Formats: sequence, C-alpha cells, structure tokens
Amino acid sequence: MNAAASRNTLWKIAFLSGIAACIVSAIVAFGTSLFTTVLTVSTLFIGILNALLGASPAGKDENWFVSRARNVLNVSTLLKAATIGVWTTAVAFFGYGFLQARHEAQLITVEGYVLTAGGQPAANAMVTLLTSVKKEMVTGPDGKFTFTKVDLSREPSKQIKLEATWGQLSTAETVNFSEGPPGSLRITLPVGAPPFRVRYRFVEGLAIDLLLRGKLDPKWDEALGARKAIIRNAVYSRLQDLTRKFSTKPPGDDEYEYYSINTRSETREDSSVAKRLSGSPVFAGDAGRETWAPATKDDLLSITNKKKEWNAEVNPDQAATSTPRDSVFFWRFANRDDVARLAADQTTAFYNYVTTNNMPGDFCLVTLEQGACAGWGLNLSMRSLRVRVAVIENISSGPILFENFAVKESSTESLRDRETENSAQAVQASINKNLYAIEMVPGERIEIPVELSLAYGVSGEESKQPSPELRNKAAEQLSQTAEFRFESGGEPIKLNATEIVAMLNRPSVNQQLAKEFIFGPSVKIESVKVNGVNYPFREFDSNALAITGESAVGSCPSIYAFDAELDRWVKEGTILDGRVGKLKESMDAKKLKRFDGRLVIKEEDPEVSFIDFLVVRVIALDGREFFLLPDNPKLQFRDGNYLRLRRGDQLMVRFETPPVSLSAVYNAVATGYYVPFKDNVVTNARR
Repeated sequence: MNAAASRNTLWKIAFLSGIAACIVSAIVAFGTSLFTTVLTVSTLFIGILNALLGASPAGKDENWFVSRARNVLNVSTLLKAATIGVWTTAVAFFGYGFLQARHEAQLITVEGYVLTAGGQPAANAMVTLLTSVKKEMVTGPDGKFTFTKVDLSREPSKQIKLEATWGQLSTAETVNFSEGPPGSLRITLPVGAPPFRVRYRFVEGLAIDLLLRGKLDPKWDEALGARKAIIRNAVYSRLQDLTRKFSTKPPGDDEYEYYSINTRSETREDSSVAKRLSGSPVFAGDAGRETWAPATKDDLLSITNKKKEWNAEVNPDQAATSTPRDSVFFWRFANRDDVARLAADQTTAFYNYVTTNNMPGDFCLVTLEQGACAGWGLNLSMRSLRVRVAVIENISSGPILFENFAVKESSTESLRDRETENSAQAVQASINKNLYAIEMVPGERIEIPVELSLAYGVSGEESKQPSPELRNKAAEQLSQTAEFRFESGGEPIKLNATEIVAMLNRPSVNQQLAKEFIFGPSVKIESVKVNGVNYPFREFDSNALAITGESAVGSCPSIYAFDAELDRWVKEGTILDGRVGKLKESMDAKKLKRFDGRLVIKEEDPEVSFIDFLVVRVIALDGREFFLLPDNPKLQFRDGNYLRLRRGDQLMVRFETPPVSLSAVYNAVATGYYVPFKDNVVTNARR
C-alpha cells in the first residue's frame, strides 16, 4: 500500500471514529431516550465501516450506497472536512452533555408528608413549592408529596418555602437546602378550631330535679342542648345525695307554677314543664331562701353591742316612699348560731347541713328590719344553690372520639370561696380521665356537672346598694331626736339615737353579695384530646344562661278577672313574683287578658302579702295612656300604708270607669312584697 492510500485509510478511520464519538456524545447529551435511534444508526455505520475498510473490490452485487460512499471518501479534501466536522460535532455534544450532567447533578428531589396536629396523614392536602417556578401537587392517602428535579441554581436563596392547605387549615414552612436536601420532611398542620363547642350552664331551682330526672322539656333543647348523656361523676353523685336528703313536698294545691330559662336580657316561661313534678317531693335546697322570725328584745338590744358587729344601712326602695330615717335597717354576717336558729325547719335544713363543717365568715347575711305589720324581725338571707354544667356539642361534620380529658379534681366537702378554690386548683397537677368513651356523631351533646356553687341571685349579681347621700340624710334626721324606738309588740324598746347615727357615719361594709362559694367535690376541665389533638377548654363564661324552676308557693298573690262569656272569675296569674321580703319590695306589672272594671286579689298560698299600691294602666288603641285608680284608699298611693292579705284572704277591687273602649290593652300595676310562712315562722322561699 502506498503512502497516499495509507493516509486515506487513516482519515477514513478518523471520520468513522468521529461518527462513533458523535453517537456516544449524543447519548450523553440527550439521554437514554435516544437509545433506540442511536442503536439503529450505530448498526448502519458499523456496516459502512466493514464495507469501506474491507479489502474486496466492488462487485456486481455491491451495495450502491456503499459504492458511492467509497468513491466520495476517496476524495481526500472532502474526507478531511467531513472528519473535522464530525469530531467538532462530537466535541460539542460531549461539552453539552457535560454541562447537562452537571446541571442534572444540581437538581434535587423534595419529598415529605403532611400530617394533622394529631400526627395522622392529611390525604388530599394541597402542597405548594414556592420557587421562581411555582409547583403544586396533592398528597396521597398517606399524606406524602414528592417534587422531582427542583432547580435551585437560579434561586437567590437556598431557603425554600412550602405551603400546605387541608380544608380550612393551612400552614407554611421554610426549609434550608444550603447543605443539600434535608431528607423526608414533616409538615404538621395547625390545631385549628376544635370540632366541638363548650358552653357552661347554671341549673338551679326546680330545674335541678328536672335535670336529674331527665324531664327537661324538649322545647328548651336549643338553650340547654339536647342531652346525649349526663356524666355521672363525683359532682353528680353529690348532687343526687343532696336531693335524697332534702327533697320535700311543698305545701299548697298549685305547687308548681312555671319553669323558666333566664339570661341577663331575657326570661322565657312555660307553665307545663314543672307540673311534671306535681305531687312529688322536690329538692328543698333548690333556691336561695330568706327566713324571717320576730325579733326578741335581746336581738334589738344587741344592735349597739360592738361584739355583735351590726351595721346600719338605708333601704333605698323604702326611702323612696317614706323618709331615710324610717328606712334604716341593720345587718351583719351570720354565724352558725344564726343558721341553727333560723334555718332549723325541713325546708331550710339544707343550709344548716352545708355549713356544718365550715361556715365562712361572710357566707350569708342576717338583717334586722321593720316589717309592714309584723314589727321588727330577723331575716337570714341564704345564697342559692346552683349546678354548673359544661355542655359539649359535636359541631363537626363527622364523628369525634374523646380520648381523654385533662382535669383537676377536688374532693373537699367543706364550703370555700371561689378564690380559695382557684388557688387550690392552681397548684394541683392535672390528671387524664376518660370521661366519655363513646363516639359522638355530629350534633350530639353531653353534659358534665363540674361544681355546686352558692351565690346570691341567678348570676350572683349585686343588688341595689344604698347611696352615701341616703345614709347622710338618715343620720341627719336621727341626730335631731334623742332615741330610736322599736315597735315590735309589747313594750316599745328604745336605743340612744346617737349610737345609731355613729353606725350610719361609719364607712359602708362590703356585704360580699357578689361572692361565690363552692360546696362538695368539683372538677375543672383544662383540655380534651380529640382524634389525637389536645384542645384547651374554654374558660368560664360569666354571662352563662341559667335554668331555673319556679314554684307558686310564695308567688304572691293571684289576680282574677271576670269573664262575661264564661260567666265566672278566671285567674289571670300572679303578681309581685319574686318580691320576697321587704328588701325586695318593688313594682310589678301583669298584662290582663280580660277586664270589666273589677279585679279580685286572692292570697292562695302560705304567706302574707303586703300590697302598697295597685292601679290599672290602660293603653288605648290610638296610643293614649291612662291610669285607673282603685276604690280602696290603701291602694291608691305608694305611701307605706299596706293592704295585708294572709292565705285564704281575698278582696274585690273596683276601678274608675275607663274613658276608652274596653278593647284597649290593660295592665295591673302593683307595688309590694310577700313573706311566706310555715307554722309560726315566716319563710321567704323563692322556689
């Protein structure tokens, strides 16, 4: 072989090697997806290589393409150009492939799981990868997400933000990729709103019996919550024990008048619910009671005894119709002897019982005041017993399971005030208890009694307090006299007026009317675990709705109007409801369904009613308003000249002829109060 032929052969080999290099570099640059194409092309060029480098000359059967290619490659200039071209292409492919491989090496995979606050997989959660190129995907049933080939080379920072959204819940996390992928991520969703609602309710009065007996009327379900179950804990058991000990059958024929739900702004009544208890013993400790007994000579003389710690005050309601001097009354905090003396009958024995082990010094009050007709008497004003109940309702769209409740429990039986109770709970460790292990479907509710408390009024609010001006006026009027007389039957008792003036001039003592006391075991729920998530329990709502039961025993008095169509007197209802004792004397109104110019006032209950003022308010159809005066002089003015009615007494009252059509609206308006009694002791019982 001559030198030209040898060089020509080398160029051919170089050219074909360049072809091979192009194929390999193309695979490197463009990936294995070209494998099939490259394999086909490689096979073709291998055939060409064999044909071109073969020693046999072209024959008749030689392939035309091979023959033409052999002739072309014999042209050395073209062969050189082709060889340089294919190698240049191969180098370009290799360079591109190198850069591509380097770029691919920098791409990362971001993967992880979206979990609920309880650690459960959040399926179908939307996960967003926030880079210069926003990416989104939905998690699988296991909560997993995967983002492949994430390019961070062009990002200004290696801190990448991931967002996860699942229903109403969403969260975002920033992940640092400066040292490479952090591995499998865990994105935990926030707790969010609890799937349940907590409301607190106070249950008192006859409603305690209705609650324990499961006789709360369905019409009150919206306010109380349709009960799925009452948790029978230590508080519930203590309440049951009290009802067994102190349930009595109230006297009277119409024992139960109405059942009401009270809030600060509304009172709704129903006359049928509480009648379910008619004829049955009910809880005697169901409401705050005021027991009244005639004051003895020793009681009156003790007013100026400093050891007795009497305080002088002025009744603002009474002062409005008389004088501050004649409206003076005396009060002090009660002691055990007072309770034993004034709460000794069956209807008030409950209070004797709860104060046996411990009676805080400011638990209740004793007042010494002048009655309208019965002279001066002692009045023991007790706090009402009420059950505080936590009502839990499933407000989610699916069933929930309470895994456990974190609670603080007290087994103390003695009376203690709210501050002492809170202090004891603050240092107490909470424990986990499974109070309700049944799955709750949407809309279901459970009730958990949490404590038994005693407070004045439905919500423990303070009553109206006398003003310093009234005290000053009373002191000024008394300073003009030498003595303070007590007319209480028998020989009048006189005290030095100067001592009474000194009592009025002392600073007012806080009567602690808003204070609240706890009796028996209590439970404080701090949190509850639902579906693996701990939710805090809402704190006590001071505006909680209160459910109370009221009895007609001590409802003072009844009003009857004549119905011409029925040709008989029909009961319109009662008036002065809840005006128990002189301190609660005030005005009350009753809308009349019928009126012919006459009313019958009848006292049907074991009590004494004191009516100072009674008129009929007329609202004409054109909006005009009139007041019709009665024919009885005692009822025409609010002057302290009371009409007194005992059980069985009744009085027909005739009024002025109305100057309008009888189709107008009529309201009986009265001022007064009543004092329930039993045997020789008058008992102010708000049932």
